[in-house]
Amino acid sequence: MWFFEKQPNNDLGDVDVGEKISAYRKSSYPQMKELIFKNKRKHTQSYRTKYAMEWDIKDFTIVAIENRGRYLANAFYDKVLELLE
Repeated sequence: MWFFEKQPNNDLGDVDVGEKISAYRKSSYPQMKELIFKNKRKHTQSYRTKYAMEWDIKDFTIVAIENRGRYLANAFYDKVLELLE
């Protein structure tokens, strides 16, 4: 998710995940807020669970990463539709 950030968050380098999450918590980008905070994510938790779009921020299993991607793709698609209206 470094590509959503400006300095200094994208040059944290090879640091512990906890340190990166701490830095990202300070972000003003909506995408970062959605990644870090469940209550900032679009759709209800039951909807996200039903469509495999829910994850825990510290879970880096293949399934969790796929769920993040699915959520971001859905959010991107919704935004494109909104812009086309």
